[in-house]
Amino acid sequence: MALGISLPVGGIEFEYAEAWTVDGPLRTGMVNLLLRIPREAVRLQLYASAGAGVYRDRGAANGGSGLAGGVGGGILIPLPGPFGVRLDYRVLGLRRPERGDRPQRIYAGVNLAF
Repeated sequence: MALGISLPVGGIEFEYAEAWTVDGPLRTGMVNLLLRIPREAVRLQLYASAGAGVYRDRGAANGGSGLAGGVGGGILIPLPGPFGVRLDYRVLGLRRPERGDRPQRIYAGVNLAF
């Protein structure tokens, strides 16, 4: 779930996500900055994002919590009216020295502009 404020070229987004990994649930709370191509320039809006926040890993013996960072990007496909479909890809960097992995996620959602 994400809530954000966007201007024609950029925006800020507050995000809470829960993903299921091989080891169990991974929850993140992030603040992301978005940089995007203005809608007037192209029909499909491409955007890049970068952010920071916290995570809680409840899986396996290596679970824990700490700081997280993330980078990614996506595309916003406009639909009639104030709606759109958003497709997003993120790579997370979690501060957990015992595990060197970088979780990745792909997700889709409905965008409502007002």
